Amino acid sequence: MLAVLTPARLALFRAIKQKPGSIASIAQTMKRDRSAVTRDVAALGKAGLVTVTEKAHPGHGRMKEVRARANAIKLEALVA
Repeated sequence: MLAVLTPARLALFRAIKQKPGSIASIAQTMKRDRSAVTRDVAALGKAGLVTVTEKAHPGHGRMKEVRARANAIKLEALVA
């Protein structure tokens, strides 16, 4: 999980949690490249932290809506 949660992905998760939306709108809000946001959303989705749902986008075809699945992320370390 620590490999997935880079500072950029953690900031992305927080932004998605605060305001779910399309990948394009999230990228614009965060002032990040859309392809980088797409990659990071895929990694967060694989870790089970976000969901991506395809929806109709009137007049524009389809869009992928991103939502946070978790309210918080809690990491614990066990050092033996």
